[in-house]
This record gives sequence, structure tokens and C-alpha cells, in this order.
Amino acid sequence: MSSFLVEHETIDNILNHSYFSNLTLEQKTEKGKEMLRLNVEAINVRYNGKLTEEQEEFINDYEFQIDDVNPFQSLKSLHCLLYQCAEGKITHSTKYLEFSGYKEMITEMIIMNCPEYDKARWG
Repeated sequence: MSSFLVEHETIDNILNHSYFSNLTLEQKTEKGKEMLRLNVEAINVRYNGKLTEEQEEFINDYEFQIDDVNPFQSLKSLHCLLYQCAEGKITHSTKYLEFSGYKEMITEMIIMNCPEYDKARWG
């Protein structure tokens, strides 16, 4: 398995989901930096590296951008991020578990907004 650093757009795709609508733009930027930092940590675990200036700059340059993103794209981008972060003990970290929880909540929101779910019988 290999690991790569996701693009800023990937983080924007995640944070543009309505699940994060209660966050301010500044909070979304900080949350995005947390996601990127975890991604960098996972890459460095995978390749026995240390945080480089280039990686630090990439994280610090992130600024959340508002966009109209399909909920399924938000979920797939989150799956991508989590997959890239699935290295060593990272998967047991507080941040990884927090971000995994977002996956469950976004998935549930998508399903509950599908017409098929609405038409399904209760019980």
C-alpha cells in the first residue's frame, strides 16, 4: 500500500458537506488543517519520515473554499482521506477516530435523504 497527500480540494469537498454547516469559515479552515496534518503524519509513518518544511507549508497554506459539492463527493473525498491516513497507530488516534465518525454521520445523512429510504416501510 502507498500513501499520498490529498489536495486542498479534497478537504474542501469534505467540509462543504452540510454536516459541517455549524462551523464558521475559520473553523473549517482549522479543521481542514487538522485533516491535512493527520494525512502528513500518516505519510511520515508509512515512509519513516519527518515533517518537512514543504509539508508544513502545504498545511499552513490551506484555506477553506466554499463550493457546491454533491454529498456523495463529500463522502468519497472523506473515504479517500481516511484511506490515506490508515497507517500504523494513526488509526487509533483521537483525530482519526473523530474523522471516521464524520464518515458514519455523513453516510447516514445521505441515506436518510434518499427517496428510497423515505419510501421504505417502518418496521
